Amino acid sequence: MINRKLYIFLLLFVFVSCETTVQFKGEVEEPLPVLHSEMVAGQPLTAYVGRSYFFLDENVTDLTPVDTNRLEETSNHQLGALTNAIVEYQINSGEWGRMSIYKDTTDNVMMYKAEGYILQPGDAVSLRATCPSIGEVSAEQQLPKPIDFTISNITYNDKAYSVDINLLQYQGKENEYVALRLKVELECYDAQDSLLATLSPSTFYCNDSVFERCANLRSSKMNYYPIDGKYLLLPAAVLATADYLLHLNANITFRSRLGQNLKEEDIAKCNLKTTIKVENWTEDTYRYYCTKAIYKGEYPNDNYRDNLGNVFDFDLTEVASEFSTTVSRDFGMESGVQLFCNINGGLGHVTGKAITTEEITYPNINY
Repeated sequence: MINRKLYIFLLLFVFVSCETTVQFKGEVEEPLPVLHSEMVAGQPLTAYVGRSYFFLDENVTDLTPVDTNRLEETSNHQLGALTNAIVEYQINSGEWGRMSIYKDTTDNVMMYKAEGYILQPGDAVSLRATCPSIGEVSAEQQLPKPIDFTISNITYNDKAYSVDINLLQYQGKENEYVALRLKVELECYDAQDSLLATLSPSTFYCNDSVFERCANLRSSKMNYYPIDGKYLLLPAAVLATADYLLHLNANITFRSRLGQNLKEEDIAKCNLKTTIKVENWTEDTYRYYCTKAIYKGEYPNDNYRDNLGNVFDFDLTEVASEFSTTVSRDFGMESGVQLFCNINGGLGHVTGKAITTEEITYPNINY
């Protein structure tokens, strides 16, 4: 018995005390320039420029996205990665203009912005970035036109919410995608009209089979849900010849949550606020969105679909590290991740969309 204990002790000692340094003998990946821009009609043209990182690289720069409300123009080229890159843009085959560099004074991150220009629906935009000692990257994207819609038949009780959205006829380019976002909020006020709290349900859904033709989650009850809780997706091609009516639903849990947040005797009134966004996406935007959902594990592997319901054969690039400004600080930095890439000469994503938004508030809801 004593010998057995001694043997176990010696074995543990060997495992704990031994440390071996293993030299990496594989192929070292050289850094590539990375270009990222999410173009939205009605907003300024902005871009982020960085570089990819090999997993053994040291001093990886944090490339956290900036808050565009906290921008400050700067000539300091020491912050962030490749902040001394020359980034240029071209609108509708016009002259090339140079984008100005900005910094977010809170997060210490650099971005580029086209001064004095607001993107318009239909704009054909070209971007190129010359990155010292690494190379040049470029990308093109044409912004789609917005899709109009009307809202009707909003119903609400303490358990359910529904709304009818009529998407108006739209004839656009092939392989554009409509992204629907429904946000329902209960705003609670006191007697002095001070906002006490805003409560929201977790997600929304629809049972229209048109959502089978894009990357949406499907429940056993044949309801379709957003792949990451944000957007229900359908092909814009269904609007080519006529309007299309959708009946959206949301599970309301305001009543059960109210007691956890507020005292009912302190509430003078509640307003029900509905915000609906109808976004028209390019195909590259759709693929990029699917990439993010896959990364977060909120995507059905058998449902990579185009607007005809066919499984996509995506042009995905597998890299050991990547730069992104929309998912998280560590997106692509943990391990090899398949990422959609539409950049010439490097990595990244350039996407385009047009957004139509409408808000409706029903005051003094009996809660």
